[in-house]
Formats: sequence, C-alpha cells, structure tokens
Amino acid sequence: MVSLLHAQGHTLQQMADELNEAGYRTRRGKAFFPMSVQRLLKRATKAATVTL
Repeated sequence: MVSLLHAQGHTLQQMADELNEAGYRTRRGKAFFPMSVQRLLKRATKAATVTL
C-alpha cells in the first residue's frame, strides 16, 4: 500500500495518515509517523531490488 501511495505522489505525512486511518500499525503495534513510513519505503525498495 505504501508503494502505491508513494507512486501517486503522496507525502510521507499523507501516507502515515492513510495507514493509520485504515487501521494499519507498525510491527510494534504503534501508529505510523512520517519517519516510520520512510523506513518502510526504504525497506520495500531494498527488497524489490534484491528480488530482481
């Protein structure tokens, strides 16, 4: 979901808000913040390049 929102041009804050409103939580059960979304995007990008 984060990759899709990022592709649509959403800011980190907008992505965090969308995730929180949809009921998503971090792996520790906390709400998302812009920095946690940035880390998630970084991990997703890294994983995508490894599988290619």
